[in-house]
Amino acid sequence: LGTYVYGTDQTGRRNKAVRFPLYPGQIRCSTLFRCSLVHSSVMIRRSFLDEQNIWYDQSFSFSHDFELWSRAVFAGNFHLLPRYLTYYRRRPGQISSENSVAQNKHASRVFCNMLQKMGFQPQDEELAAHLRLSGLVTGTVNEQKYYRDILMWCIALYKRNEKNPVFRPYLLANEILLRFLKYCTVNSFGPLKTLRLMLSLHWNLPSLFFPYLQLFQRMSRRIN
Repeated sequence: LGTYVYGTDQTGRRNKAVRFPLYPGQIRCSTLFRCSLVHSSVMIRRSFLDEQNIWYDQSFSFSHDFELWSRAVFAGNFHLLPRYLTYYRRRPGQISSENSVAQNKHASRVFCNMLQKMGFQPQDEELAAHLRLSGLVTGTVNEQKYYRDILMWCIALYKRNEKNPVFRPYLLANEILLRFLKYCTVNSFGPLKTLRLMLSLHWNLPSLFFPYLQLFQRMSRRIN
């Protein structure tokens, strides 16, 4: 069981309210793109970890939390309590700030492992597309030029899951749509282009999915 999180600055002042998916299937799908469990917010039975033999992999020294949860969410049913019960402070000098390059490299390995679980043997271009879609890599390419690669990758993720079901199809489709919408928004594609791209993605998904009512539930926000 995890919770929502308040981010704080180094003085302890709240500056961000962070929300995550609430239910097991949603959390699994979300983990394909981000770590949806904040380590310090989680309560878990030790017996579950013992029974499933889930412990830290020391080779992921800068993303060991993410790597552990990427396995744990498939071994049991994790839920989130939609209340802000955890504070996460960011300050200069902490591991996530000082070692961000190494942390991103290890997180990339976690994503690669999850894609392999789906049956991919991700090539460099595919992994690069996934990292941009997840938001782990930003500002390194001209997204106005390469957004079609991201769109095609979204479709490839859904199609592969049809052949090798790892996630519930409608939950994965919802997560892909929300991630692609965020990708378009972050890269300032504008409302008309974003609408056109979202319609194109909807057209390539075989069922009617409409996850946008979840936006309020899922949207993190800055606190002034």
